[in-house]
Order: sequence, then C-alpha cells, then structure tokens
Amino acid sequence: MIENLTKLIRENSAELILNNQAIKNENKEAVISETVNVIISQLKIEVSKGNIIGLTEILNSNGNLSNNKIVLAMVSNFSESLLAKFELNNNDAEHISHNLIPAVMHQLISKTNDPNDDSFNVQGLLSNLGGNGLGVMLMNMFSSYKK
Repeated sequence: MIENLTKLIRENSAELILNNQAIKNENKEAVISETVNVIISQLKIEVSKGNIIGLTEILNSNGNLSNNKIVLAMVSNFSESLLAKFELNNNDAEHISHNLIPAVMHQLISKTNDPNDDSFNVQGLLSNLGGNGLGVMLMNMFSSYKK
C-alpha cells in the first residue's frame, strides 16, 4: 500500500513538489515521504478511533473532499509539517497542502472504488492501517466496493 500511495503522490506532485523552487532539491524526496506519512497517520488515527462514519464519508465523497474533516486534518498537518521541517513559507506550505492532499485522496478513493483497479481496495487499505475488523465491516456495509 505504501508503494502505491507513494506512486500516487509522485503522479500528483510534479508541479507542487518536484518542480517547485520553494522546496530545496535535497528535500523533495523527503517531502514526498512526509506526504505519505501524513496521509497514513491520519487514516490510522481514524481507524484507531473507530471513525466509521468519517471513513465512509471519504469513500462516498465522489471526489468532493473540500469540507471533509479527515482530509482537512491531513491538509493542516501536512502544512504544519512543511513549515516546521522544510522551511517553507506559510503561503507555499498552504498552497502545496491544499492542492496535493485532496488530489491524492480523490485518486485514492477513485482507485479504491474502481473494480478494474486492484492497486487499492477498502479491506486491504484498512487492514494495512491496523483495522482488519473495520475493513470487513465496511466491506459488508458497502457491497458495491471491490472485494
């Protein structure tokens, strides 16, 4: 899952990270890794809290993530991390965070919901986050998702 998520971030980060002069060249790979860490950490927090409603809202969002509390937490955490660890200014950190995290999450959801794409699936995603039982529960609730 981490490899697929990293690939997804790379696909979405050309302008925001890789070609961004505000990020030092020696930090670009670390910023990509930090993006992975922020997304996985927030999802793990939600799984550990048993936030079924929040997780199902993401899966049912149809790409509309602008007001999703979990995604907003990821954006905020990523922005703070960019400020603290990579010495970006506030405007650059917010621009990258507000554009990259929702785009990656939108594609992750699309791939999770696409029966023809096996790079992500609900049960596999949640089991990798430590929520095997939650994955099974969500699979049963949403039988339209890939099995």
